[in-house]
This record gives sequence, structure tokens and C-alpha cells, in this order.
Amino acid sequence: MKFASKIPGLLFLLGVIGLTGWGVAHFRKAGQSNLIESLAMDMNAMKPEPGAVPVATQAVLLKTISSEMSFTGSLQAENEIMIASRVDGTLSSVSVYNGSRVSKGQLLAQISAPELQARTEITRRSQNQAQQELRLMQAESVRLKAEAESSEAEIASAQAEVKSAQADWGVWQERLPREKALYEAGAIALEELQRYQADARSAEQAFKSAQARLLGSRRNSQARRALLNENRIRQGISQSGVSKSQAEVRENQIIQSFTEIRAPFSGLISERLMAPGSVIPAGTPLLKLLAIDPIRVQIPVPEQEAHRFPRGTLLTFSTGAAPDDEIEARISSVTPQVKAGTRTQLLEALLPNPDGQLLPGQYVKARLQVPGDSLPHPTVPVQALHQLKGQDYVWVMRAKRAHHQAVEVLAQNAEEVSLEDLPTEDPVITEGYADLQEGMAVVPVQWGAEGPERLPEPGGEQRLAASNQWHLSLKQPENQVLEINLFPKPPQNDHVKLEFKWLQAGQTQDSVKLSLETSMPAMNMAGPALTAKNLGQGKYSAEFNGMSGLWRVRLQVETQGKRLKPISFEFNLP
Repeated sequence: MKFASKIPGLLFLLGVIGLTGWGVAHFRKAGQSNLIESLAMDMNAMKPEPGAVPVATQAVLLKTISSEMSFTGSLQAENEIMIASRVDGTLSSVSVYNGSRVSKGQLLAQISAPELQARTEITRRSQNQAQQELRLMQAESVRLKAEAESSEAEIASAQAEVKSAQADWGVWQERLPREKALYEAGAIALEELQRYQADARSAEQAFKSAQARLLGSRRNSQARRALLNENRIRQGISQSGVSKSQAEVRENQIIQSFTEIRAPFSGLISERLMAPGSVIPAGTPLLKLLAIDPIRVQIPVPEQEAHRFPRGTLLTFSTGAAPDDEIEARISSVTPQVKAGTRTQLLEALLPNPDGQLLPGQYVKARLQVPGDSLPHPTVPVQALHQLKGQDYVWVMRAKRAHHQAVEVLAQNAEEVSLEDLPTEDPVITEGYADLQEGMAVVPVQWGAEGPERLPEPGGEQRLAASNQWHLSLKQPENQVLEINLFPKPPQNDHVKLEFKWLQAGQTQDSVKLSLETSMPAMNMAGPALTAKNLGQGKYSAEFNGMSGLWRVRLQVETQGKRLKPISFEFNLP
């Protein structure tokens, strides 16, 4: 009974499944896969086809780009100065002319000033004399210091002598009265007393002589110290004289350097005002120097329009000397003042001018971008646009193939170009299209400043790539194996080495001939034919040079007098 109660539910479920299957089969579009079929697909089908050229792509956008207004202006020097003489003299030489380009520090002119040179020589001699006197005083100071130290030693010796003589004299002062008492008592003879008295007088005289010598040593030491102090004072005065002489020499050397007129910055000589041989006082203008790198582009615009062009606005201009060569710059400043006579404000841009082709005073025609009111049009990066025989073209990617399409340019700025009637469903190719041909297979990749940041993974199994460490081991009939290696790993430039090893039943074979035919499938172009060199021990090598891109190698093997089926493999050169 329990099973019979579930039969209606099971019948309903089977009906739903059957109806769903009929709906899928009836309404599914041709070629459309279901979930199970999608999961069962070979994921290699998602990889690029062999030989596909890596390119950068970008979607076509519908947008409005800014329009432009035209004005006229002129070029002005970034800086200009009048170079004048700083000393009196005669202009002996001028090494530049109007229009000469000069570098910072370059010698422009020389002034002859013999009086200044003579004054410099006199101060130099005075300096040498003062230095000589100072050296003599320093030598005398060394001698006086040594003598003063010797006097101190003499004082110490004299003090020791006085102390000894004083002690001896003190002994006799105590002994002589006792000897007199003994004589009066008749204990000693008169001659003995007289001898004692003579010894006492000698001791007294020795004490006085020692005192006199001590006094003389002290006076001599004081005199030496006085001379040493005097020498130090004289040295100080002499040192001041030396310093003064050195300062005068330096001052005269600086003034002497003014006789050489050098460029304070790199630029252009616009005027030569004095000729060689002219007698010139200090302050005489000699040359006019202009700094023209960078150069200033000045554009006066009506005051009512100036607010449209803030700093950073793109400025495109050409000069009267080269009207077909357009140059781009950015507005760097807007003068916060309206010129009374013309009611204009001055816009200015600083532009690098390393080759000096732009000259101050040149007339310019300028175009300034302003926000436009036009309808949106298909817009692509400007690098996608190129010309061929005067016609503008872009490359578009459709079904992973490159197609060359002629376009009409409506508006263009530094970054983007607006085109007429370009379909928006297909992206344009912005990088990597230099060698494309119509219908060539392409694959979009991330693009950096130096090219593709990462090449697409290979689509076939027989390709030397990072995924297999640039090594292939290919099984052949009759228990034979071909091993292929690419060096260096990874490839670094257009030169690589292919190494082969032929094995049969695990043993290397030396009697194999390997011939290589190379080609670039993306370019439909044949490459060089090579023969591998036998290195011995079953190893073979071939050197290869080629351009960047995917290369296919067709390897012909001959062994034991038989030619085997050709073997194909591929590799990418960066």
C-alpha cells in the first residue's frame, strides 16, 4: 500500500523530465551545447590557435571628445640677460657672434686689464713677505720657549743649592758658639777655633752666593718669558697681516676672473654690442644672451574666452617656418591681468627645445581644446589609427582575426580619435599591428611599455614553452624516443640553441641525421633550413637565429638508411 501511494508522484516526476527534455531538444539553437556538453569540452579549444599574433585591444566607445579653437601667438625666450663688463679695461677678444649657441660656462670674451694684474702681483708678493716674517717669528718663538724652559731648570737647581747651603750655614751657626765655649774652657786650641770660624764664614759665603745665583736665574727666566710673550704678540700681528694679504689676493683673483666673460647659462647669442679693441669701463653691455630651452609659447586670447583654458589645457601649434609640423604643449600659466589695449589675457606654455629649432619671436598658429557639444561618435585610442596612402585605417578584431578597415576621422586629440560609422561590437587593435595582414589570427594579451607583458600559453602539446621547461620527449615507432631541449631557458633574444638526443631502447644513437625546416605560420614565411651537428654520445645541436614570434620546426630524421615520418614542434622567440 505504501508503494502504491507513491506511484502518482513518480509518474508526475517522469512527465516533467520528459517534457523538459523535449523542450531542450526542440528549442535549442543549432550548435548550442548544454551544461554537460560544456563541461565535457576540450579546454584546449579555448587556447589560441598556433601562430596567433599577440596584440593589445580596446573596445570602441561612443563618446564626445573636446573640440578646438584657433589663435595666433609668438615664441619668447625663457630668460634673457644683457652681459656687461665688471672691470675697466680693453676688450681683447670676442669668440661668439649673433646666433651663436653657447653652453653654460663657455668663454665668450676676454678683457685686458694690466693694472689689475699688476695689483694682483703686488698683493701676492706682500702675502709672501708676510708669510716669511711669520715663519721667522715662529722659529724665534720655538727658541725662546726652549730658553725659558732651560731657565726654569736653572731656577730649580739654584733653589736646591740655596737649600743645601742654608742647611750647612745653619749647622755652623749652632756649632760655633759651642766651639768658642770649649776654647774659653781650654778644651781646644786657638788654631782649632780659628779653623772652625773660617769654615763657618765659608758656609755663610756659600749660602749668600747660592741666593745670588737663584735671584739671577729668576731674573733671567722673567726676561725670557717677557721675550716669549712679546714674540707671541708680534706673531698675532703678523698673522693678521698674512690673513689680510690672503684676503687681498683672493679679492684680486676674483676681480681678475672678471676679465673672462663666461655664459651664465646655455642659450643663444642674439646681439654682439662691442667689438674687440674697444676700451670699456665697468658696466658696459657686451652681449645679449637668450635661454631658449625650454622656450615659452605665448598666446593672447580674448578675456571672455580665457576662462576656457585653465592650466594643463592641451595646446597644439605650428610655426611660420614649419607650418606642417605640429607641436603639442600644455598651458603652464594664465596671466592674471587683462591687457588694456587689446582686452586679452596671455596664456603661456613652456616647451622643451633641446635642438634649438624653435626661436624667440617666431609667429605661431595655435589650437586649444575646449569642451565640445557634438553628438557621441565611435571613439578609439589614437594609437589605433594609422594612415596608408593618405587614407586613415584601424585594425579590428573579429572572430579572432585581424581585419583592416578604412575610417573617416571626425575629431582627434592627443589621446583619442572620433570616427565616422565604426561598428562598436568589435574591439580595435591598439598595439602589435605593425606586421599584421588581412585575416591573420590574433590573440589579445596584456600590453606593457616594452610589449606583451605575458605571451599566451601554447595551444599544442608539441611546443617548447615554460610549462614543460622548454623540453620535449617525443615517443617514436620501434621503441625510439626523441628528446628536444631549447637553450637558454627561457629564450632571451633572437638567438637560441636546439639540442636533440635520439634514443633507441634506452640507448643513445650516433648514426642519426637530423635536418630542420623552419617557418613562421603567422606570417606564412619560410625560415632558414638547418642541419643538426653531431656532438657524439647521441647528442645533436643546431644554432638558430630568427625574428620575434612563433616558429614551427619540421624535423626530418634519417636512421639506419631509413627516413622516418617528419616530426613537428614549435617555440616562441621573445
